[in-house]
Amino acid sequence: MRKIVLASSLVLSLIVGGCGGDRFGSPIQKEFTVSVKSATLNSDSNTISTTDDYTTVTLVGEFGSKVFINDKEVGTFPEDGSLEVTFDISEVGNYKYSIYSKNLGGNSKTIIIEIIKEQKNANLGTIQTAGKANNLTASKDGIIFIAEKSHGVEVISIGYTDKVVSVLLSTINDINAQNVILSEDESKLFIEDELGKYHVLDISDIKNPVEIKIINEIEKSLSVLSEDATTKFSINSCGLVSEDISNPSNITQNFLLEDKEIQDVVLVDDDTKILIAHGLDGLELFDVNDKSKPLMIGDQNLNGDTTGLSLLKKDGVLFVANGESGVEIFDLSILLFEMMQNTDINERL
Repeated sequence: MRKIVLASSLVLSLIVGGCGGDRFGSPIQKEFTVSVKSATLNSDSNTISTTDDYTTVTLVGEFGSKVFINDKEVGTFPEDGSLEVTFDISEVGNYKYSIYSKNLGGNSKTIIIEIIKEQKNANLGTIQTAGKANNLTASKDGIIFIAEKSHGVEVISIGYTDKVVSVLLSTINDINAQNVILSEDESKLFIEDELGKYHVLDISDIKNPVEIKIINEIEKSLSVLSEDATTKFSINSCGLVSEDISNPSNITQNFLLEDKEIQDVVLVDDDTKILIAHGLDGLELFDVNDKSKPLMIGDQNLNGDTTGLSLLKKDGVLFVANGESGVEIFDLSILLFEMMQNTDINERL
């Protein structure tokens, strides 16, 4: 099978079937057939629906016949009659392709294929937890630590290439866990209990965490820093505070978002936006390009008590502690897109 890659907006695999001759000796091209890999084909209409960035279509034809897609020659069929042509479907939408083949005897055939690229679902899956998911943090290699109050902490390994796969690694039962924080080197876990004290655990053996000591406070506070370390976002009893910390000797407040329901915050989209866990209201998205005036640009109700967020930036995956609903896992880019499509935002401003 010969393979050809085209720079376009979808992936097709073309195969065209053998030839014979009529009673006058002229070559006869057999009717095209279409098979589909990694997509759904409606054979009655030659329509393919997919959420993948790539899809594969197969046509069958005769050796030596030229193949054209949308009037562009993409190759000829080799002896085995198989030819692969690859397109990149980068955008959601409908794409029609005219596929034309002409054999050496001058006979030709044209078929039309429509590719429908659909939006992927932002929600990659849900992890059901033993208790109410109150807060969480994720390590760089995809291990999440979930604070579940009286149920302690669950330590779970996550995989989400095709679907979410979770494996319980260990459980810490003897702490009423309100919040969890990883050390910078991810060798220690800090668990905040109901009295506001922090239990320090050695997690070098992830399947057997060992408590080292209990301390009253930790240096790593419940705040979020911008990548350039000039802006800090923190939550207090009044709401969300943004501060300019570019000059440590003269820290100034950018804004105070007065809202006692704000539970957690992460910076997204190259630090131009903040995503807020807002309890029973779910998620809220604010544009913070103007450092003195946050602008709400989206929201998403998750049908739960949304209290904690953790982001794996390198994978673009967001973990959300959503109370009795457990932990929701999202593709961040799709989630942000969906949130910004909300047309009712102005009614809430």
